[in-house]
Amino acid sequence: GAGCGKTTQIKRLKLLLEHDGWPVQAVSSGNMFRALAMIARLFMIDSPERASEISPDDLIRIALDYHLGFREEQAAFAANLIPNGFLRDPETVVLVGHVSMLPEVREYVTLRVQDAVSEFNGISLIDGRDGGTVVFPDAPLKLWMTVSDEEAAERTGVDIEVIRARNELDRNRGIAPMIP
Repeated sequence: GAGCGKTTQIKRLKLLLEHDGWPVQAVSSGNMFRALAMIARLFMIDSPERASEISPDDLIRIALDYHLGFREEQAAFAANLIPNGFLRDPETVVLVGHVSMLPEVREYVTLRVQDAVSEFNGISLIDGRDGGTVVFPDAPLKLWMTVSDEEAAERTGVDIEVIRARNELDRNRGIAPMIP
């Protein structure tokens, strides 16, 4: 779930493997979902309460227009497109849960992650809530990380009720629920 340190541990592992000479990429579906949620906020709706108004087709078209991707340099581009701090602010955190439940958006992100891995000749470290269950169910190594909602709130600076709501939404979504 949120705030358990997935991204931090992926970065550390990537540095260790690169230091030993391995070709490594980090691929984050979470960053893509956050960027898509932020695009929805910037271009489509003004609050998470209006999430039902998001058009998946329009959201994907805008992402493609901006060449939004997963690799670190593309995530940096998305961070420059999106105002500082917005990727992880409470409204975006809530909206990510809604965006990630849209079947067309989930399929788009899943295919982009799978493409990024298939196009890379080396080790791919996948960071995402369903990376080992839906995106790569037959992956040879999977790690599941979790912390309490209280710890996640402390680490992220996001209100504990927002963390609880997001994790509950992700655990109970009809497609690709967050499960170990």
